[in-house]
Amino acid sequence: TADIIPRQLLIVSRERASGMYGVGAYYFSTWVVTLPLEFFPQLLLASIQYFLMGLRDGFEYYATFAGILVLESQCAIAMGMLISALISNVEAAPKVAPAVVILFLMFSGFFLNDESVPTWL
Repeated sequence: TADIIPRQLLIVSRERASGMYGVGAYYFSTWVVTLPLEFFPQLLLASIQYFLMGLRDGFEYYATFAGILVLESQCAIAMGMLISALISNVEAAPKVAPAVVILFLMFSGFFLNDESVPTWL
């Protein structure tokens, strides 16, 4: 998603200057278009993972699991849209996005040293 907005920036700027619609309408419509393309694959992935991992039985638990996965996907799309809005160069935006993701991975606890964690956690 990091290269979507720079490719459309000239058209959006021209249409915004002519008063056809605002920036909010553009971002909302872009999100609505990407929603079904991202929602259903995430729902399918959640269904496969949930039942293969043998998690708790019950629809409310499955719905919570699937909802969290879909929300994480939507947050990633929003971050990609933000990066592509900040960097207008079509070639540079997909190169900057992994660097931003690396920052999130570094501070998420994924690379946490097990010996430094207290035993009560």
